Amino acid sequence: MAVKKRLDLSKPIHTVRSWSARKSIPAEYWHGFASTGLATLEELAEAAALRLAANDDTQSSEAA
Repeated sequence: MAVKKRLDLSKPIHTVRSWSARKSIPAEYWHGFASTGLATLEELAEAAALRLAANDDTQSSEAA
């Protein structure tokens, strides 16, 4: 049985859902995720770097 951890970000649910839709968590909220064990800072940084790299690839292919 999966256990859901509660994370109080003091943000409206719609804001958090938009992060999920964009697959991007603003860096100022990373500590909250790391402190609850939902993700490590390294995992969050790696995900952000991969997302940026994917965006760079998309922009360079559009320019060609």
